[in-house]
Amino acid sequence: MCKWEHTSKKGNLLIRLFYKSSHPAYQELIGMSEEDLLQVALSDISKSLNLQLNPVVSEVTKWSESMPNYLITHPKNVSALEEKLTEAYPGDFLAGCSYYGVEIPDCMGNGIKTAQKITALL
Repeated sequence: MCKWEHTSKKGNLLIRLFYKSSHPAYQELIGMSEEDLLQVALSDISKSLNLQLNPVVSEVTKWSESMPNYLITHPKNVSALEEKLTEAYPGDFLAGCSYYGVEIPDCMGNGIKTAQKITALL
């Protein structure tokens, strides 16, 4: 089963690319037109997947400054915060995308782990 199977009744391949601020060419990318960004994406797909594509449909969405960019120390900082929270407020837990990732699988995984911790306390 495909993650986005519902997006194409004809079984077309869906490829999503994200260019984050950590990308070496990010400053150049943010100034590009949608057509130029599409060409960059097609070139990257060609290089990485060895696919020469002519998209049936394409959509470029500029989410500049919209995705969080965690510092490399983020997991260590969250761990330290969890320890302090446990000491000060046993039974309270951190949860959510601010701490454990913004994508749906991250949020679901965090929700499941947090629910398991709460259930174990009961």
